[in-house]
Amino acid sequence: MLYQIADLLVEMSPSGRTAAQAEAYLASAAGRGADLHIRVDGAAALARLPELETEDMAEYIATGDCFAVGLLAHEGMMLHASAVEYGGQAVCFSAPPGVGKSTHAERWVRLFGASILNDDKPALRRSREGWRVYGTPWSGKADLSRNRSAPLAGVCFLFRGEENALEPLAPAEALPLLLSQTPFRLRREDLERLLTLADQLLRETKLWRLTCRNDDGAARFVRNRMFP
Repeated sequence: MLYQIADLLVEMSPSGRTAAQAEAYLASAAGRGADLHIRVDGAAALARLPELETEDMAEYIATGDCFAVGLLAHEGMMLHASAVEYGGQAVCFSAPPGVGKSTHAERWVRLFGASILNDDKPALRRSREGWRVYGTPWSGKADLSRNRSAPLAGVCFLFRGEENALEPLAPAEALPLLLSQTPFRLRREDLERLLTLADQLLRETKLWRLTCRNDDGAARFVRNRMFP
């Protein structure tokens, strides 16, 4: 089956959760061939990733990993983040699990009328016009994603704190934060692609360290700073 994800044609035959979350990305037959081919067997994936406990979950994780690796050859990367679209632009809130990026993004939806592009693994792609953020089927337990894209306004690396602060990051400061939320276990050639893309992203877009409280006031603080 063909899917259009991040403006790429992806050929794969998913089942279960993966198929359900990918349904919105189904593409009609096209004149050109697929850009990416994903072949994943749930049983084999579970044998490699026994901590996931079910074939369905193993397939979901493995197909996402395959897409992330394939995306690197098309000037794109997956980022562990919650991406919102606001005012025609996208903002990515990135952090390890449990820090509160989804909760912060949900506040943008409730308070400002933003929409969630992807709540777990959005795709970022570089073009002549700049970087864009795309929804993908790999969108977390709540399956919050949309099959659309928006120009990237910036990436906020989220930390919990007692006071709200939004500080610009220099590329050298942002690099370890970015790489910690991107794919790992890469072959050398894929790692080189990722490092090249990461360097371009850090130099071509805005990146912030966001320290904030877990309340509505924090979302208002960030929105007012980013979109004065």
